[in-house]
Order: sequence, then structure tokens, then C-alpha cells
Amino acid sequence: IPPSSKVDTYLMLKVCEKTITFNSLIGIESVYWRKPSIIIGRRVYEKLNCIYKPKNHEDVMRLVFNKKLKPKFLSDGLTNNDKKKIIFIPHFVL
Repeated sequence: IPPSSKVDTYLMLKVCEKTITFNSLIGIESVYWRKPSIIIGRRVYEKLNCIYKPKNHEDVMRLVFNKKLKPKFLSDGLTNNDKKKIIFIPHFVL
């Protein structure tokens, strides 16, 4: 969805079961919205343990069709010391 689109990505996040993204920041935003995030391709945040990064097509399909896929959280891959260094500034959707 291009930035200039009239599609409301936050509304989509609100109602979706999970997100599947390629080269988009919506993948990390979906973590904030507590949605399972599957990323295909390379992203700056790909090494964080808060997203699903399938290794091949079979993994992608397994994740996509898994009705019980649980969201991961940013804190899942961080030590307690790392958590103390992070400051979250939530945004609000009106």
C-alpha cells in the first residue's frame, strides 16, 4: 500500500489476524498492535525476536495458514538489561 493511498493501514491492523509484509515498517508496527508479524525479505528489525522470519516458501505457507499463530513481543528477544535501555513512546490513532 503506497503512502499516498487512502487505505487506512491502522484500521487494517486493528481487524487483521496477522500481517505479512515485504520491505515495510508495518511489520514492526504490527508487533506494537500485538499481531503476529511475518516478514518476507530483509528489514532493519529482522534480528529482533518479535517477528516471524520464514526461511523458505514452506515456512511462509505454514505460518500463513496457522490459525493459532501467536504474536511475539519486542521484549521476547531482549535481556533485562536491554529492556531498561528502551524507551517506548506510544502513538494514538484517533
